[in-house]
Amino acid sequence: MPVIHLQAEPFAGLAAEILQDGRRLRFTAPGHSMAPFVRHDDILEVAPIQEYGLRPGDILLYRRPNSRLIAHRVVRLVRRQGGLQIHTQGDALAREDGRIAPEQVLGQVVAVQRGERIIRMNSWAPRLAGLLWLRLGRGRALLLRGWRLLSADFRRLH
Repeated sequence: MPVIHLQAEPFAGLAAEILQDGRRLRFTAPGHSMAPFVRHDDILEVAPIQEYGLRPGDILLYRRPNSRLIAHRVVRLVRRQGGLQIHTQGDALAREDGRIAPEQVLGQVVAVQRGERIIRMNSWAPRLAGLLWLRLGRGRALLLRGWRLLSADFRRLH
């Protein structure tokens, strides 16, 4: 499969166009805000949101006002007279991102490829695991630190 390298703004426009056309998108995840469920350099597969609906625990790809794309987990959905408010948070972050408007959402992460392994993210088990992880609150920082130390030790052994 060909690999194309794009800067953030052109990538955001292309991703929006592909997903709005009803097609899926695959790209390499940058950053660490979704560790341990999504790791830096994992390959994310994103589907248009209408394929699966929207539920707490799902990982969404959405556009920030500065055109930057973010893939974070839905913490809760709040329906108000003004419409739907989506609250998201990175699994490795201490705070929610704030409210996301439905029109900012481009798609849903439905799979994560890590090496040869493919993890389906749109089933109940990964959603529940992600929500439980977020509920650990401050304890996540300790667990993440331990996980990073163990994974670094494991890499040194192999």
